[in-house]
Amino acid sequence: DKTRWNCLQPTEVERQGKCLLLHFDNAVGNLESDHMPWFDMEFNYGFSVVESDGTPMTITDVSLIGPHEILITTSANIATGTKVRYGLSAMATRTDYYSGGGGNLRDSQGDWLKDEDNVPLHNWCIIFSETLA
Repeated sequence: DKTRWNCLQPTEVERQGKCLLLHFDNAVGNLESDHMPWFDMEFNYGFSVVESDGTPMTITDVSLIGPHEILITTSANIATGTKVRYGLSAMATRTDYYSGGGGNLRDSQGDWLKDEDNVPLHNWCIIFSETLA
């Protein structure tokens, strides 16, 4: 369609106490949690939160709370300098043939846009690491 591709990634991250709210204003349709036949469901959909020194924080919940929002809740307050990451935890835990990162977040564009083989053309979230101010 000759339009520039706008990758699926958070456009804004808000933190308050133990919660992170991720806004994905660039999603086509709604956000969905899904997996592919060759890629299993990842723990916390592929999200992780680490303190500024790299210590992992415990995520107690990851929820799709709106058409373009995800709420991540941790067991402790989230400080400045903490990183929210997506798709990077799989890289450290995979022992099979798959050596890249990944997660299970996509938009719903493929519900109405398919390729010539009728394969849905969803936009999957790209791997990212965002340091919180």
